[in-house]
Amino acid sequence: MKKTLKKDTTFTAKKGSWFMIGVCILVLAFLISDLVGIMAGSVKTIGGTALAYAVLLTLVVFFSCLMVYSVNMLKAKITIGPESLVLDGAIDKTKRCWNPFRRDYIRSDLVVEIPWQAIFQFKYIFGRGGINSVRIETTDNYIYEMNLWYFSADVTQEMDKYLQKFNINNTTYK
Repeated sequence: MKKTLKKDTTFTAKKGSWFMIGVCILVLAFLISDLVGIMAGSVKTIGGTALAYAVLLTLVVFFSCLMVYSVNMLKAKITIGPESLVLDGAIDKTKRCWNPFRRDYIRSDLVVEIPWQAIFQFKYIFGRGGINSVRIETTDNYIYEMNLWYFSADVTQEMDKYLQKFNINNTTYK
């Protein structure tokens, strides 16, 4: 290892969040203009107007939630240091229940500082296009998850350095 692991490195999700906010604004503008066009009768629909309304409204709700999530990810940070890993915006998955209406799926104010010695298992969760998130299980049986979509790819390389240094069990799910 060429670099010394003596200082804290902080990664923010600002660039990825701003990109997704821009994409959501463009898609929402397009969807709302189509919805207004259908209401005014200037846009012809295939399969009926009710189906077009249902599809467009579903897409508007989805992209609105994605934009709210992206706005909330503007404050997300990961600080990797020689003593601990700090996740600002993590989700507490300790209870192992899946509830789509939980508030922390869209907005999480949780800040977790995990010493490297307290990490029992470290998992990268893969999805379409690469690593989607990181799941950390501590020796106290707490489970935290952090979305990595909005962060630079360098965050995983920096985490891997400390995982090797502290000999932490690193597994991946596909």
